[in-house]
Amino acid sequence: MGHGGTVPEAIETVGFDVDFDGPLLDLPDELWHESLDMYVLNVVKIARIVTPMLIKQGGGAFVNISSMNTIEPRAPYPMSTLRGALHSFSKLFGDRYARCNIRMNNLLAGFCENVNLSEGVRREIPAQRPATFGEIGQVCVFLASEGARYINGLSILSDGGMNRAVR
Repeated sequence: MGHGGTVPEAIETVGFDVDFDGPLLDLPDELWHESLDMYVLNVVKIARIVTPMLIKQGGGAFVNISSMNTIEPRAPYPMSTLRGALHSFSKLFGDRYARCNIRMNNLLAGFCENVNLSEGVRREIPAQRPATFGEIGQVCVFLASEGARYINGLSILSDGGMNRAVR
């Protein structure tokens, strides 16, 4: 699950500064717990409710909208470390329920059209623009479709080429 255009109160909007010297160790435990609930436990709770129904109907697919910061955490967004936990949970879930024809994947979205990007950030994106909601939606539709029935337990980037690491 993404969190849209808002961030928890304890984090200010700081941009995309590589020299960020934020208060990583000063972030309160409450913020870590709130973020764990928002980014990971919401998926676990939904999976607990829905999985038995999917087993009865013969299968299905979960598509979690996460963040490009899952695989390349950036200092201004420290809560992105918890998105790694969602990635790991999705892999374990996919391993366990594939035999029931149930899949779980994550879409690691980059900046979307609802974010006001500075020119510096825009230049960092090889596509030179944020994603449209339609582009993100089309990837989700594909991941939920029969055409993707052999894709399971993966986190797939849709970030305009922003992440540089080889996967």
